[in-house]
Amino acid sequence: MGTITASAAGPVSLDASGNNPLTIANGVTITGTLAGVTAASVAGALTNHGSILATATVVATGTTTTPGGVVVQFGAGGAITNQVGGVIFGGGSGVTVASGAGRVSNYGTLAGAGHVGVALDNGGVVINTGSILGVEAGVRVDGAGGGATNSGTVVATGGDGIGFSQGGTVTNNSAGFISGAGAG
Repeated sequence: MGTITASAAGPVSLDASGNNPLTIANGVTITGTLAGVTAASVAGALTNHGSILATATVVATGTTTTPGGVVVQFGAGGAITNQVGGVIFGGGSGVTVASGAGRVSNYGTLAGAGHVGVALDNGGVVINTGSILGVEAGVRVDGAGGGATNSGTVVATGGDGIGFSQGGTVTNNSAGFISGAGAG
């Protein structure tokens, strides 16, 4: 198991031996250009108490500008826990889990300022008591069914607060707030 207790320039890869699972300690900041923490070929396991940032570049194509980068990107499924006080923030998407089911437990702040807060591309579960912010969606679950339990805030400024392409269930507890420019 890996633990980071000093600042690191990302991305930090969980594919390397000894890095998975990874715990980022309180007060630690990982900053990457296009990603902060990645796991391309293994199911990742990440617990964040600090800050993971992706200072993504903006790619301009014709008249369209697209923010790039994903702060935490797992390519073979996995689990991310963002603890109270933890920050996952980037110019593209906050968290993307592909090619395997994902589980995101957010108790802190998780934001994708240009795309999606949390994208689970092959189903999974999101538990939120903190804040999840995105543009196209706060939470998007594709590829397989999913579930979301919210007692915090989920907001999408340009799309659905929470969306499922293959079906799913949402439990919005009494303290929960879900909002989207599309559907809540």
